[in-house]
Amino acid sequence: MPPVVDLTTFFGEDDEDCPICLESMTPLSWRGNERKRTLCCGKFICPDCGTSMLGRQASLANQAREASVANDPSAAEYHAKNLETAMSCPLCRAKLPCNEKETFEASLNNAKKGKAYAQHAVATKYEAGRGTRKNLNKAAKYFRAAAEQGHPWSMSSYGNLLEKGLGVGKDIGEAKKWYERSAELKQPQGYYHQGNLYENGIGVQKDEAKA
Repeated sequence: MPPVVDLTTFFGEDDEDCPICLESMTPLSWRGNERKRTLCCGKFICPDCGTSMLGRQASLANQAREASVANDPSAAEYHAKNLETAMSCPLCRAKLPCNEKETFEASLNNAKKGKAYAQHAVATKYEAGRGTRKNLNKAAKYFRAAAEQGHPWSMSSYGNLLEKGLGVGKDIGEAKKWYERSAELKQPQGYYHQGNLYENGIGVQKDEAKA
């Protein structure tokens, strides 16, 4: 298993405490799931606060539906106002995205501001066609933008597109460089793709020892 490393530096975020509950947050590892990130202002929050926010939104939405079914206008209006507040970011008060399209748009907004984490998110959505039309050219563009800022996941993803010639000209040598940089930052996919090149002799001399 790759060693645990603190990756917050690559995302431009070095807060140690959750801005909501003020509890200490676990440093990010290669898994990247130790914290949640708001899509509007891009702040890290702890998983417990992220789960609590989702739970409150679901509960209030259910209460609003029940009041509507019960034909209780005053209760419905009350719960609707509470739901509107719950659907706003507690840090910047922006409206939280409710579906894939809104999630993509929120990520794209931050990606255009040069945020590496958002550029990576946008690239993955263009690659998979989630919240927007599939576009491998744009996926490659945003993966590269994030990779050039030191985002380890984007390094391996961009390298993979280069290796396969998807959305960008095929270039095994350049792909290898990005795999190496990703592996240097302990990103598992960087190790995997780099090893695959050596194992199968793709653009390099076949070398099972290096694989």
